[in-house]
Amino acid sequence: MKQSDPLAHLRVALDDLQASNLLRTPPQPLPVSEASFCSNDYLGLASTLAPPAATGAGAARLIAGEREAHGLLERAVAGWLGLPCALLFSSGYAANLGALAALARPGDLIVSDALNHASLIDGARLSGADVIVTKHADVS
Repeated sequence: MKQSDPLAHLRVALDDLQASNLLRTPPQPLPVSEASFCSNDYLGLASTLAPPAATGAGAARLIAGEREAHGLLERAVAGWLGLPCALLFSSGYAANLGALAALARPGDLIVSDALNHASLIDGARLSGADVIVTKHADVS
């Protein structure tokens, strides 16, 4: 018996955003010489090339935090893994939070170990899925 694609809802959601003209993509990175007044980096310190190189994004990626280095790294990781693309997160916490909140949805069930990391607990809550917490390591 062939199972349906458990991630099909993501394509539907993306198509709906596109059709509503609400799909957001990161803007082109600003040249280092240009000031950005829409980010937390209004002094330009995150893109200062000394010392020794740009130190941060200065804003959320969808606002003004996209840097050329981010895209280069993601393309390199995707190529290394033999995948068409990759998305890197700034921390394990952000990766767990983002992945669970994006992949699970209301009506889904997440079975969570009582000793799961806070990032998994927060991601499960943000997803809107039903969450059942089990005793640590209790697979029954």
